[in-house]
Amino acid sequence: MARVLIADYPGGQVIAGARALARDGDHCALAWPRGRLDRLAMSRSLRAWHPVPSAIDDPAGFVEGVRGLVAGGGFDVLLPFGLDACHAVARHADRLAPHVGFAAPPYGRFALANDKLATARHCAAIGVPVPRVFSGVGEADLDAVCRAARFPVVVKARSGSGVSEALRYAEGPEALRRIHGAMVERSGRAGVRDFSAPLIQEFVPGHIHDACTVSWRGEVVAALTQVRQVMSPIYGGVGAINRTTDAPALRRRAIEVLESLDWHGPAQVEFKYDPRDRTYKLIEINPKLWGTLPLSIAAGLSFPALIRDLVLGRPVRRFPPYRVGLRFGFLFPQSTQAVVQLGRRFGWGRVWRARGQLWPDVVDVDPADPLPDLRRAAGAVWRQWRRGTDEANAGLGLARVNPPESIR
Repeated sequence: MARVLIADYPGGQVIAGARALARDGDHCALAWPRGRLDRLAMSRSLRAWHPVPSAIDDPAGFVEGVRGLVAGGGFDVLLPFGLDACHAVARHADRLAPHVGFAAPPYGRFALANDKLATARHCAAIGVPVPRVFSGVGEADLDAVCRAARFPVVVKARSGSGVSEALRYAEGPEALRRIHGAMVERSGRAGVRDFSAPLIQEFVPGHIHDACTVSWRGEVVAALTQVRQVMSPIYGGVGAINRTTDAPALRRRAIEVLESLDWHGPAQVEFKYDPRDRTYKLIEINPKLWGTLPLSIAAGLSFPALIRDLVLGRPVRRFPPYRVGLRFGFLFPQSTQAVVQLGRRFGWGRVWRARGQLWPDVVDVDPADPLPDLRRAAGAVWRQWRRGTDEANAGLGLARVNPPESIR
């Protein structure tokens, strides 16, 4: 039994991680700001919720709040999940290391992995293929980019993650100018998200393939590969229906990148398999635990438990096996939105005939711990009602959708 302090917002991957640790007999607590209704949706896997300043708005205050919780020796392991919490822990590791164990890379390495341009340059230097990228583009440079680029293109924040705010697609010059201008006007969060100089990247067709990994002192010790079989939005985004794979070439590329960075801790390395030249091209590194973590756990590879054991000095099996071919669906809201979008695009008859590929083996719902799932479902409905039609991919032609084979 270990005492684990989870430093993050209780989203789907956090709850999945806490449930996995609780099944092992660990005592898990949460450190994050708490809203008025949060107590009503408390997971049974969390023994306590300690309000601390937000890692998003006050990283230093967040670390000091966490430090106050771990300084008395009440916890064995500190486990951040999302980008903001991982950024805060990596940046202020010296404040926490005397009191609790955790797995985070040196801040310089974290900053490089979080910077998509620095990542692309590093990978190109070590011979890992990357899509063509235009950087340092100001308004005056857009005409030249439009002449040189092959549309569609991807417009993304230089650092940070999230389809809702950090990623857009442009089908042509007019859309590129509009999207680029709108992203520059966004106010980023210093050190984590940078919208001031968006990158314009070649659009690579095909599915997104991920290598989900944990490294320990520069050596990758576990890796699971997966494909985002259906994404939400369907043009390109987070995985709605994901399937585990066994892709040795993908795994080798990810290991090459991470070990060249002397990585320490979790990371998801995102690739696209380009059918034009049959090459995996690195898209970006997510220097944290990933949103599809529930799939990894369901497939038999509990990365939170692996990190716990590494931190505590327990023996671990290198590259533990996992169930290949497991299809996992995120019902709230990704899978539901994706199926609706596919139906509108390709017709409901085709979607019905492809139900074998769309119906997941496992979903992100735990009947024994229903409150967090109900809270997430209610939040998804509320956000969708407030937002209306998804605008993240406005301007990208429907012909660019990459659906399951049987829908085409």
